[in-house]
Amino acid sequence: MKVSNWNGRPVVENATLIPFEKGKQTSSNSCPRGNGRSYGDASLQHTIIDCTENKETLELSDDILAASAGFTVTDILNFCIPKGYILPVIPGTQHATVGGMIAADVHGKNHETNGTIGRWITSMEIQNQQGEIVVCSPTENEELFQMTIGGLGLTGIIISAKFKLNSLDTVTFEQNVSKHPSLDALIEALDRSTASHKTGWFDFFQMDDFLLLENAPKKDQTIPADFQLRKAKWKVPFKSLPFVQPALMKIYNKRNARNLLKQKKEVRIDDVLFPLDSISNWNYLYGSRGFYQLQFSFPKADLSDKMRTITLKILESKFVPVLAVVKKHGELKSPGILSFVQPGYSFAFDFVYRKGLVDFLRELNAEIADLGGRVYMVKDAVINGETFEKMYPESNHFKERLSNYNDGSMQSLLSNRINLTTSMNQRFLIIGANSDIAQACIPHFEKSGAQLILGAHKPNDLQNGSHEVVEIDVTKPEDAIQKIEALQFDGVVYAAGSLPENEEALFGDLADRTMAVNYTGAVRILGAISKKFIDQKKGTIVGISSAGAVRGKTSNIVYGSAKGGFDHYLAGLRQYLHPKGVRVVTIRPGFVATKMTKGLDLPKKLTATSDQVAKTIVKHAMKGNRNIVYTKPIWRPISWIIKNVPEFIFKRKQL
Repeated sequence: MKVSNWNGRPVVENATLIPFEKGKQTSSNSCPRGNGRSYGDASLQHTIIDCTENKETLELSDDILAASAGFTVTDILNFCIPKGYILPVIPGTQHATVGGMIAADVHGKNHETNGTIGRWITSMEIQNQQGEIVVCSPTENEELFQMTIGGLGLTGIIISAKFKLNSLDTVTFEQNVSKHPSLDALIEALDRSTASHKTGWFDFFQMDDFLLLENAPKKDQTIPADFQLRKAKWKVPFKSLPFVQPALMKIYNKRNARNLLKQKKEVRIDDVLFPLDSISNWNYLYGSRGFYQLQFSFPKADLSDKMRTITLKILESKFVPVLAVVKKHGELKSPGILSFVQPGYSFAFDFVYRKGLVDFLRELNAEIADLGGRVYMVKDAVINGETFEKMYPESNHFKERLSNYNDGSMQSLLSNRINLTTSMNQRFLIIGANSDIAQACIPHFEKSGAQLILGAHKPNDLQNGSHEVVEIDVTKPEDAIQKIEALQFDGVVYAAGSLPENEEALFGDLADRTMAVNYTGAVRILGAISKKFIDQKKGTIVGISSAGAVRGKTSNIVYGSAKGGFDHYLAGLRQYLHPKGVRVVTIRPGFVATKMTKGLDLPKKLTATSDQVAKTIVKHAMKGNRNIVYTKPIWRPISWIIKNVPEFIFKRKQL
């Protein structure tokens, strides 16, 4: 089945959902998931443990709530509010689960006074990979406690937690909305505000409406004994053409600003905490293409200059956010090692997905990191490991200790992408990632738990947003080597290839490119990688050769000679690197039905699909001791015959 989180990107094809079972050993290469209300890939993997049915315990003892991880904010508030209590920290949706809130270390509109949810947890039960339940708290298994809060679900499956609640006297708030002339003025007003729950909103399209929404509990009120949160007023029944379009949003933002700027009014707690939840499935308004949310924070120092830089970069691009919100964060520190919040201000921008957006967001994230900011990881689906480590210096401490609680079984697309689980998984660089065979390899590597770096000469043509992408042109080996030197990986698949028309290469100007892509570029690049692997004292090199490499043939003279040279190069490299602990695997696919061979009359029994070749590549890249592998075994005797036919006979055959 296809699975994505609330923003609809990325989508995991052929995902498997496994219901959570207490005491069961964790499946390999899996991650826990709650209600899927995060934006990004923090709870996505090809095997997903569905924790939504974990609802054993919901109990209140004085002001301490014990709740199983599958309960949602809706469940908790409907249970606690009639009794005069409330969670001290509440995220922007009532549909988040307990487990999800802890893994994200959520904050709310009252962060300045209450901090994150992690500050209010008195203890947790965590199920480790072996199915054993471990209790942790600020005084018991303290490190696990700190690693789990904001730990992105990587330390084990959260079974339950106990929270210290706040008392509540009213479900009615007094709301005041004020307009300000600029973003700087809005931030100054937000800084001065003494309201318990406050947030700023502004229109990025026209940059002329900057509103501060202040909410404070109304005094001398009572809570109805049968109080329940309101259900959604409207429902978007299905995804269709996206309603969230720049032209429509300009009109909507103007009307929204006018509606908000009414006289001081009374609103229910639902309207304060969950304004978007009044529309069920509001994410469908973005259509099937989905959206990305970028939430990032800066300290207060030099905030105006930093936001001017970010704002100008966005306005100069063709990607303008349809929603823009700002919050103030106080000095209260979370116990979570990877907690997002820091004293200062955070900004949340929603971008409708269009081609090129992912590359732009990566550039923007790098700029944010250079300016001393950080991105909220549970709302991210694009950041690479280098940018993440710059934003979160604490990540090195987290990585060093993660192996104490995670044996490699638990990993997400996010944790793989930002190298949090690097030491637990093999990481492969695919060179020639634009090719059909390389594309077919990607899902098989993912299912094997491998991390991927996609090296492509046309990186913008790649549609996969879950992996790091690097521009690598094998016809420019010096440039390619310089980029590869900066990467960390355990194995490489050389999938670049070029099959020209025979006579165009033989008599025309395609010979140089054919040799560069299929042979000389590979020799230079794999030579540099070999040195890297020798220094690492480990590594795997997989080269896609050809069954035709065993002997030159009249049908593809230049291509065959290039593949023949590459095949011999891999053989020599294998002999050289074997005593140094580096594996070299030669893949001889035979005929393959790809866009490169489209139009050729290929015999069906001798022709493999890209997926069949990909399975062979991934199987032998991940482990094994084979040296030369044929996708279709029949090609082994055929190759032997072609190689050993006497020359005086062979030259008379048109092959």
